[in-house]
Amino acid sequence: MESTKQGAVENIGNLLALLCISFTVQGKDLMTRSKLNNDEKDIATPLIALLAYIGWLHSTNPKVEVENAMPAVYDLIRDMKAFFDRNDGNGWDLPKIHGMIQMLECIVYFGSAKNQYGGPGEQSHKKYLKDPSNRSRRQPASFLTEVATRIEENVVIEASME
Repeated sequence: MESTKQGAVENIGNLLALLCISFTVQGKDLMTRSKLNNDEKDIATPLIALLAYIGWLHSTNPKVEVENAMPAVYDLIRDMKAFFDRNDGNGWDLPKIHGMIQMLECIVYFGSAKNQYGGPGEQSHKKYLKDPSNRSRRQPASFLTEVATRIEENVVIEASME
């Protein structure tokens, strides 16, 4: 499944399919072999919590309830890190789940998630940070300088094209 080319609804469907598979004999065997299931951990619990969180996010919740939910979301994040550790990518071993808390903070400040769309911010993130960082050598000593240089080059090129 190529999740970067899917919308949110497909990703939720994939999570639900993974949850359903986790209850079958073959699914349990497959997840045990892939280290997602064993005697100490069961993948169904964090998947159910994640799907419930997604559903809750898209309902109308009073700000006080959202603020009170933050400890439960921290628990969910801890569980997600335990089950879906990230070992690929740039080797930074950071799961991409920081947005779960940021979304709650945005709901407290701006209201329901139904009224929010993060597409433009994500596109800017790719354009101004992710793409330039991918075009750097990724050496810790010079990383920030290189990314800043790539961003500056992009701004100059865009300005010259206008």
